[in-house]
Amino acid sequence: MDTEHYTCLAVPEGGTILKQPNKQTALYCRTASYDDFGFALDSQKLQLVKYAREHGYTNLEVYRDNGFSGPTFDRPSFALMQHAIHDGQISTLCVHDISRIDSS
Repeated sequence: MDTEHYTCLAVPEGGTILKQPNKQTALYCRTASYDDFGFALDSQKLQLVKYAREHGYTNLEVYRDNGFSGPTFDRPSFALMQHAIHDGQISTLCVHDISRIDSS
C-alpha cells in the first residue's frame, strides 16, 4: 500500500497534538460521482482502516459521502464529522487524499 497519499490531521486539544485513545479517529471517505454499489467508498474505507490500525490509531469512526463534489462542504457525513470535531469527540481525521476534504 502506498502510504504517502494518506493524510492524518490531528485535532489539537489545548494546543497539544496527541493520539488520544478515548476519542475517535475519523476516517473520511468521499466520491464525487454517485456510486450505486459504493465500491469506491468501500475501497477507501478498507485502505483507511488498514492504514489507521497499522499506525496505532484506535476508536475508528467512518464518515462516508457518496456523490458529493469536493468544492461544496454541504455534505451530510462531513457535517456530522464537523460537529463531532467541534464537540471534542474526534482527535484525528484521516483521509485517503486531501482532495477528499476539498478539491476546489
